[in-house]
Amino acid sequence: MADIREELKKLYGNDSSERKRKYFLWKNKLDTVKTEYTEMDEEEFKDFARCTELEWNYLLRWEESEEYKRLMYVLHKDNFDNDILEIYNAMKEEAKKGNSTAVKTVISLQKEIKKRLKNYNKEEEGTGLKLDI
Repeated sequence: MADIREELKKLYGNDSSERKRKYFLWKNKLDTVKTEYTEMDEEEFKDFARCTELEWNYLLRWEESEEYKRLMYVLHKDNFDNDILEIYNAMKEEAKKGNSTAVKTVISLQKEIKKRLKNYNKEEEGTGLKLDI
């Protein structure tokens, strides 16, 4: 989830776009340290974000924009990475029990995880953060 939070900071670091950031977090049920968006219904969110009906309609239309779609792609990528790790752990347990299909799946997932780590390390060059493969 770190990627989506960083993208939101980059795009919506100023006050004028803060409502879009909050809307995206609320719409996708992404809580922050300060705010539990998952607990809010539509009316509670509108009050929280101080949204007029006109602003609300603008946010609804914003969901069709390229900007919103790009954020959704980043969110799905984050979720996909988490899913791979969860599946890997589940398959590893099955492989230990002797399930031959699970063994093949674990080997395939290991290759995918290594590939993703290499890509991650390329993206992080210059930041000092590097994970060993």
